[in-house]
Amino acid sequence: APAPAPPAAPAAAAAAPAPSPAIAKLRTQRVGKSTRGGYAGYLARWIMWMRSNFPDVCHLDFGKGNLDEPTQKSIKLELARQIVAQPPLKLESVTHIHFLNWMIEQKNKDGEMLSQSSYDNMRSAFWSLFKDYKVAMDKQIEDELSIYFQALERENQTLRSQGQGKLKEGKEPLEFSLYKLCAEGFAKHETSDGKGVFAHLFLVLCWNLMARSGNADGILLRDLEWWEDCLRCRFAQMKCDKSGKEAKFPRHMFGNPLDWRICVLTALGIYLMCFPDVLLGEYLFPGAKQGSRFCKLLQEILGKYAPAADFIAAAGLCAADFGGHSPRKAAPEFCCAGSTACPSYCAICFRAGWSLGGAKDRYMKFADAGDQFTGRCVCGLPIDSEDFLILPPQFKKSPLVQNAVKKAFPVDYPPHMERVLEMALASVIYHAPSLRNELPTNHRLFANAIFTAGLDKTLAPLVTTEPVEGGVTRATGIPPHVNQAKRITRLETAALDMSKKIEDLTERIAEMEEMNARRWEEMRAFIPNATASAVETTLIEASIIKDTVTYAGMRKLVEDSRESLTIAVKGLLEENTSLVASMIADGGGHAQRGSGELPPPPSEAASSASAIIVHRWGGRVRALPEDFKFPTGPPLPLWEQWCCGNVMRGIPPLMTIEPDEIADSNERKRLSECRYLMKKIQKRAKEKKIWPRSSEAITLDLAQDMFKEAKEVILVGKKRARGAQISWKTLCNDLHAAESSKIDKPSKRRRRRPPPADDSSKEPPASDDSGAAAADEPGDSSKH
Repeated sequence: APAPAPPAAPAAAAAAPAPSPAIAKLRTQRVGKSTRGGYAGYLARWIMWMRSNFPDVCHLDFGKGNLDEPTQKSIKLELARQIVAQPPLKLESVTHIHFLNWMIEQKNKDGEMLSQSSYDNMRSAFWSLFKDYKVAMDKQIEDELSIYFQALERENQTLRSQGQGKLKEGKEPLEFSLYKLCAEGFAKHETSDGKGVFAHLFLVLCWNLMARSGNADGILLRDLEWWEDCLRCRFAQMKCDKSGKEAKFPRHMFGNPLDWRICVLTALGIYLMCFPDVLLGEYLFPGAKQGSRFCKLLQEILGKYAPAADFIAAAGLCAADFGGHSPRKAAPEFCCAGSTACPSYCAICFRAGWSLGGAKDRYMKFADAGDQFTGRCVCGLPIDSEDFLILPPQFKKSPLVQNAVKKAFPVDYPPHMERVLEMALASVIYHAPSLRNELPTNHRLFANAIFTAGLDKTLAPLVTTEPVEGGVTRATGIPPHVNQAKRITRLETAALDMSKKIEDLTERIAEMEEMNARRWEEMRAFIPNATASAVETTLIEASIIKDTVTYAGMRKLVEDSRESLTIAVKGLLEENTSLVASMIADGGGHAQRGSGELPPPPSEAASSASAIIVHRWGGRVRALPEDFKFPTGPPLPLWEQWCCGNVMRGIPPLMTIEPDEIADSNERKRLSECRYLMKKIQKRAKEKKIWPRSSEAITLDLAQDMFKEAKEVILVGKKRARGAQISWKTLCNDLHAAESSKIDKPSKRRRRRPPPADDSSKEPPASDDSGAAAADEPGDSSKH
């Protein structure tokens, strides 16, 4: 029989299309950039160990590049970058034993075993390596790793119970008392770059939001909004919500009018009043790695600020035991442990971004009321007091408010931020007396126009914590028991007041009865043997003895007081006349020094509406106090004081100041730098024809408008990540560097004409006594 025909060849499978670069890059976004960097660090160390012990399982060219031999650093960079086609190991031949043998050998810098979280991260890196290179991990390897890790966790805990290693892992929580001390230390820590102002707001936000430092670092201005009686913030993505399913649920933050140190509205107002240019960007904290910056500042303040350092020393801790995650650890605990009537566990987990797990995540949902209650608790309001109901400071309806907001934040801020800025400014004005008493006098907040122009005192009567029609009218997030406590407190107060009034009235009745009886006995002794006039005289004398007010005695007292007051006023006038004469003799008065006349009061158009205070030191009258220092930070506050002065401290416009008015030699040097920078702005303002004819006509509004129009002349340096926080001294250095580079750079000049040819056949040109040569003839070829 003939042989059967061979089966037909199957049709060639269609070739799979190669992924585009965008698709290839998208696959690497399975884990975050920082997480991938951590995995790469663990895997690089393991791969180097494998190359030394099991080279037959390794691809020896991985990470080599232009090097003779790959290093741990080159392998880490290769793993952290885009995934390449060839893996570092032959993953089909790798077993769990290869990985466990290396992991058990790892120790910390003290030679002790690692924490359980470090072992878990190593296992996650091992799994990630297989997923990145599309190699399926054997089921047996997964099961064996789970068994070994359960045993490892139990063994490590047994060793800890025997005194080996640390009992607690990670950073210490920043408990509430220490949190307040750190917030106070940051607020008082004034530096040239304003890092204390930054860290104060960052800390308060991390606490109130129960957020990781990475989430607080990425807050955008568009994420903030004002709603009812609180500030709301949304996170587009969190560690446990990479897909952003919870982004639509806002976190509610409440102000604390009882303590300015931990009030998020006050901290936000101070930060934006010190750095208003932040409102021109996208991020609340511009710049890279602001979370790491905050962590370093937190450890610095815990080590240098005495109250905080003493607090942690008493607990046997050090500054290195705390980190950027410490506020997040302590805030939920404070909410749960502060009272038995605390917020629900579900509400706290939603705010902190924690998963409830299983069916709870499916059926337990976010609700505004629960988060509002949590926000009021975590901001530090006392839950067992009627003050838990307090509203945030807000302005009463007045045309001054909108103008004040523009002066405090003189930039084109986003429209949705106007209400936020108004409430933040109200909190700063509400706490202004405490801020003046507790913050250093050179704090950059006091260089803001609100304080230099004395507007804080004008706005103070307009700030209230009571409901305002058209503003905040009710408190949200209030549990029922707080309302009941408020009613009971009011009834108790009313009862105590009534009881006190009754006691006072009873005492007064008893005193009147006793006094009447005593006077009756005195009158009975005089009346029978005296005439009417004698009775009157006796009554008057008796009233004087008994310190009782009568018409005659009152008239005599007024006449005596009038004479005494006249004598005192005459003495003051004579004393002031001699003082003014001595001031004129010394050359006092900064406006007409040596003219023999007192300076006239400032005009109403001037921003310094109150009289300038003179200061006496160094044997003469000066226009500036002896402790005067130029404002630090951005150039806008300096420009405002250059044009309008500082009404709060009685300082005239700095453009009128001479070096001999400054006591500190370093500040005298800064005066020249200040003039150099301010003259640049002033020149540009004159070029744009916005500089007034008279400097006395400069108002605060005009000064801010001129700065907006002319500030580009001083922005010549390189673009910085935190450009909104750049100081005016840095701008001076940039201007000097730019001018120096222009001077050093050779200019393009036209080629000089060659010298005239030496023609011996012609007579030399006639010259005068001064040596000047005569002009060449018109037809001379040497000119060409």
